[in-house]
Amino acid sequence: GGSALHGIDPGEYASGLMAEAHNISSAMDSSGKRICPLEVLQGAYEAVSDVAGSTTACIAALNGDVLDVCNLGDSGCMIMRNNEILYMSKEQTHGFNYPFQLGAESQ
Repeated sequence: GGSALHGIDPGEYASGLMAEAHNISSAMDSSGKRICPLEVLQGAYEAVSDVAGSTTACIAALNGDVLDVCNLGDSGCMIMRNNEILYMSKEQTHGFNYPFQLGAESQ
């Protein structure tokens, strides 16, 4: 992508965001709190606000028999059973090949 042309490692932001998401969801789980993917993504975003870059994201949590999903951009998830699509998240884009992203300059 264009980030590499500006000396930004495009994987650093995504890796940091997901590492923080893991830490936050693990803390929620350890405390017995229901894991809310939106809260996890928000907390992770705030934790990496000083890292340059941007990424799309999809976080899912199975809480009992309920799957909660938070998706941003052209990442996504699909639930299938017996080769039938039961659920598929929708892409969120500004236009072709221009997905919504989280990043240090997101608003």
